Amino acid sequence: MAHPHSDQPFPTLKIGLLNPNGMSSVSRTDQNNNTYQLIKLQITLEQAKTLGLSLLGLSETHHFKFPAIVREFSSESEDSSVGGASLVILDETITVLPQNVTKGYNFILAPLTKNGTQFHILVVYLHPDSEKAKQTIKETTKFSSLHNLIVLGDMNCIASNAPINSSSNRKDSFRTKFNKWCDNLSIVDTIYYHHTPTQLGQHTRISSASSSRIDQILASQDVAWRTRTHSTISSFSDHNMVIIQLSDNPINKDPVINTGHNCRVKPYMVAPAADKIDNLISKFFPPHKSYEPNQAASKMESLKKALPPIIIKAWRESQRKLKQPLEDTHRELKKVSKAHQRAKDPNRKKRLFSVLQERQIEYTRLLSLWSQQASDRRIIKAASLAQWSVSWLWLGRARVRSPLTAIFLKNFYFGESK
Repeated sequence: MAHPHSDQPFPTLKIGLLNPNGMSSVSRTDQNNNTYQLIKLQITLEQAKTLGLSLLGLSETHHFKFPAIVREFSSESEDSSVGGASLVILDETITVLPQNVTKGYNFILAPLTKNGTQFHILVVYLHPDSEKAKQTIKETTKFSSLHNLIVLGDMNCIASNAPINSSSNRKDSFRTKFNKWCDNLSIVDTIYYHHTPTQLGQHTRISSASSSRIDQILASQDVAWRTRTHSTISSFSDHNMVIIQLSDNPINKDPVINTGHNCRVKPYMVAPAADKIDNLISKFFPPHKSYEPNQAASKMESLKKALPPIIIKAWRESQRKLKQPLEDTHRELKKVSKAHQRAKDPNRKKRLFSVLQERQIEYTRLLSLWSQQASDRRIIKAASLAQWSVSWLWLGRARVRSPLTAIFLKNFYFGESK
């Protein structure tokens, strides 16, 4: 086994894991008894892109057939619709070695490379039926010699009864096999690099009777120590999504965006700042005044330096307003989830579970809306890069009323962008 603190370079990866309970679209009813269609594939991919995931492992996909435009690999289809595991690759810089991709009973193994470093992703679904789980374990034990192994999956099993694993005493019939499987593969749970076993929370599967952390991301020790972040977020499923970030370098949690003259303002940021841009140009170039060429050029340079902070501030504020309802609902969902985990009285636990379901439905609805807005922003960005049309983009999308504003943005500011 590789040394647990290997100095070999490893690429930065952000990896997600989710059990969607099948990927086919389903009908749902919100708290107002309004029926809507939950398109799981669209929401899952949009959320993965919004989170900036490199890879997404899916357990219990019910052997969903992904469209050709999605770069993914899935386990072998079974007679039963229950089961299935898939790996979705979102990072375009990741290369797949297709000749070595292995699929089997509720598992998929893909050897990948990024920045010249090879690693292996194994996505599994250990079925609640112990015999089916043991079959998956048996077929995947042969991967014990693989280096840089990362294992994602709904394990339907926990390694111990510590609070971080389960709020009640689980009796997993194949726990002994599961523990031995982890030892054979030389993999450890990445969560313990950030959360102690005695800590409450971090559960991924919540029901009216109990909650557990059965969705896990395990890795070889020479990979696991590179875990910089480990978190869970709510999803449309009754399973939370697990997210880790692997990197050789520490994660900067508070990145500073340069708002000076060289700040990389993007075209899609302009629309929220349209009125402020008009006012700023009127301030620098009042309509009733005229300037000599040298003086106008000097004022133009000053205007160029004053624009970025205004555009970025307006854009951030618009994003905050759009995302605030989603963040508020997510905060409430976490609060109810923790209360449900700690509740001892069965009746209180049942009531909290009903509230939790309502919050999950509302969060799913808002997440769908936010994902659609994110998609619209990418469409605007792509269109702006493909066509610099003043009348369509600057006068139409950004609603800039002044022709001078449009000409300035196109020729004097964004004309420098690449």
